Amino acid sequence: MIDGHSSLRRGRIVRASRGDDARTTLTPTSSFAETDPHALPETDTSRAASTDDAIGAALGARRAAAHALASQLPDVVGLARLMAERLVGAALAESDQALLHFATRLLDEARGARRLELSCAPPDAPRLGRALHAQGLERDVVVNADAALPPNTLVLDTDLGRLEASLSGALDALEDAARR
Repeated sequence: MIDGHSSLRRGRIVRASRGDDARTTLTPTSSFAETDPHALPETDTSRAASTDDAIGAALGARRAAAHALASQLPDVVGLARLMAERLVGAALAESDQALLHFATRLLDEARGARRLELSCAPPDAPRLGRALHAQGLERDVVVNADAALPPNTLVLDTDLGRLEASLSGALDALEDAARR
């Protein structure tokens, strides 16, 4: 099938003038074989090759950039972890509510236990005791200061077993997920 538009594009418009009778005609400049959309002139083939080369170069540059970013991922994740540890650690150190939230999440895990002993770092013990008292939980939970525990770490001993929660443990899980 001949594409009428391509034949117009390949033609040459000739304007013939005969006095007052001006007319325009289309004179084809190529044969049917040359109007085949799959047959490219030599100049189009060289343009296609240079376009392919440019695309290949762009893909190569993209692969190199992706590799560079992937090699920086451990540093980025490590920096994000350090920032989170400092920010959340500061929030836990300054806010009794944040510490209480951390503890109540751990206590929720031990539903049904009869004995609840919550151990934490010595600076956190009085704050945690006050926060539990404000919630009416001081009779249910015994708070112990344990010098062996780092800040922002809670250990809950129950008659059902032991549960631990720490900021570093939560950040370890986030870091592992980010590296995958």
